[in-house]
Amino acid sequence: MDENERACLDRLCPFADGNPRRLKRIINVFNVGRRVAELRRGKKWPGLAEFKPKLLKFVIMLEQWPYRAPACLKRWLRRVYWHARQ
Repeated sequence: MDENERACLDRLCPFADGNPRRLKRIINVFNVGRRVAELRRGKKWPGLAEFKPKLLKFVIMLEQWPYRAPACLKRWLRRVYWHARQ
């Protein structure tokens, strides 16, 4: 993790429950997701710096609230789809 990712993790730590195993899982899932994005888009992708904090937020949300997060995502996708059809 680079300095920007650590700073983002520090800002988002209050939303994690402090369980060491859960925190390790969050970091591991984030690292895998970041690596997949780098492999698919390339390390030179200009949106990577904006994407990483969003990915970390999403991973924390899914880990901390596994039932509520998919419902929020589904609601957001419906709204995006509805606005795209307008």
